[in-house]
Amino acid sequence: MKKKLIAIVMGMVFWAGLFGGCGQTEVKQDNAITNSSEEGKEEGTAEEKELTGTIDEIKDFMFVVTDENDIPYSFTFEEKPEGLENVSNGDTVTEEQFLRWIRLRERYYLLKRQNKIKITMRLSAAMVFLSMLLCACTEASQNQELPAATYMGGKDTIAGICEELESAGASHVDTFREWTTDFADTAGKNAGLEDSWSDPGKMKADIGKCMDGWEQNHDYSDADCRMTAFLLLDGVLRAESTEDSYEGTYLMFDTEAIDNVDRYESIKENKNMFTTLYGEKSVTDGSHPENTFSDSWKHYGFQVDSDRLSLLSIVIYDPYSDVVFVGHTGVLIKYSDYYLFIEKIAFEQPYQATKVHNMEELLDIMSLRPEYFGEEGEAGPFVYCNGEYIGTLKKNI
Repeated sequence: MKKKLIAIVMGMVFWAGLFGGCGQTEVKQDNAITNSSEEGKEEGTAEEKELTGTIDEIKDFMFVVTDENDIPYSFTFEEKPEGLENVSNGDTVTEEQFLRWIRLRERYYLLKRQNKIKITMRLSAAMVFLSMLLCACTEASQNQELPAATYMGGKDTIAGICEELESAGASHVDTFREWTTDFADTAGKNAGLEDSWSDPGKMKADIGKCMDGWEQNHDYSDADCRMTAFLLLDGVLRAESTEDSYEGTYLMFDTEAIDNVDRYESIKENKNMFTTLYGEKSVTDGSHPENTFSDSWKHYGFQVDSDRLSLLSIVIYDPYSDVVFVGHTGVLIKYSDYYLFIEKIAFEQPYQATKVHNMEELLDIMSLRPEYFGEEGEAGPFVYCNGEYIGTLKKNI
């Protein structure tokens, strides 16, 4: 929207300048003609000569009269002036006729000049209006009421989020654009996901329709939160070492999709890093489960090489197996006065982007999702920015 308005305003500026320039040029020409005419009149008055001329050329849109001093006068017209039909090339015209045509010519140029001025004024007014509209749109964008979220249900929100990701230095943004567009055109369309921003506390997608819309158009698995975040941080996220293989079960659906679907090939190339990062980790005897993910992050030397991009992870504690695993994750982009969190909620569920003032606000929004919570009294879920523990979600009853 902003780019279109900028293009329109720039076009208006160009054409206004062009018309203004043409108007000024004709004003100068007309002034010269008028001055020449007035000088001719003054000379004629001083010398008491009769102003006569000879028709030199007649065309469909103009004719030329040359006076007795061999000074040519060109007359341009849209409607043939009175008396021209009675003369032809070489005829002498009377002073009365000559002066009438000169006055008609001056009136013609005056009206033409006035029309140019009116057009320029109208264009200027349009430019002012469009500039005000552009400023209003920009201000509205900058002052968007937060928190705000979108399911990226169409091309406008998808394009905006992809632009944010590219600006922040994320990887495979074109692939992410393909994934989100594909989901919006199939599952999102079936579920009626909107291409707009809303209050995250009031957003609720029809998960059943999302699943039906995806499965009706695809014979392979959709991506989930872990796969999406890993894609966007490819090359930004590094590890000094990884596990040689994954023997767990918590990532079984992730690894099945990665192993069998071609579109996830870039993730498959770093599968060991993927499972080392997200897979279950046993809680060390005597330690608190909230420390386990941070300890694993440090042990394998994970690092995000960016001052704007971070990996936000919600880690679930399973007290029966005494392990923790990454139950949800997404990419966090830091701005000077707000945060943008980009996530895929789950397999065959929407992509979502959320803008918040601060991390406390984001954690409050995440706490609205009951699927992250276990039974009453169980520890967690724990939230980490990269490998640093930043808080625990509180169930919003």
